[in-house]
Amino acid sequence: MSSNSIANSIINLINIPGNSLTTVATTIVGQEIGRKETDLARDTLRFITRFGVVCLVILGAFSIPTVWYFVALYTDNSEVLSYATRLIQLNALATPIWAFSFVLPGGLKGAGDGKYTMMTAIIGMWMFRVGLGYLFGVVLGWGVAGIFIAMFVDWAVRSILYVIRLRGDQWLNHRFMDEEETKLNITVT
Repeated sequence: MSSNSIANSIINLINIPGNSLTTVATTIVGQEIGRKETDLARDTLRFITRFGVVCLVILGAFSIPTVWYFVALYTDNSEVLSYATRLIQLNALATPIWAFSFVLPGGLKGAGDGKYTMMTAIIGMWMFRVGLGYLFGVVLGWGVAGIFIAMFVDWAVRSILYVIRLRGDQWLNHRFMDEEETKLNITVT
């Protein structure tokens, strides 16, 4: 429990740029879609996602050899320190797919594709993170590391589905209220 808690605390710090880029993707893509600049929205989302991958890979690569020092700020228990360090290093190896599974759907949501991203996340969570987490963590006895690996599988599957969605045009075809509808909606309410 201690190792997992410490690892997640440090991983959340490593993911700050990715979380920020998720918000950026949602906002900028939403504005571009609102201006009906769909080609620009697609290019922007690709750029922000790739930039997220680069940022997270750099932070992940930096964390692999140095994370022990950060974990040591939380505990001096050698067993907890060692296991938390391994969990964070394992997470660092999966950082390239994190941006595809979180930054990319942020942009899709900005385009109004929230239903698709939500359903993908829910199905992935239950099938892969929970299902495989139980299999790897409990049945196979891999513990928390098995649950982390199941989480990475969830990220990878979601990433593939989101990239496929990005390559198509369906995420660009959501209808939004125009200015007159918005005024009418405000007046009625």
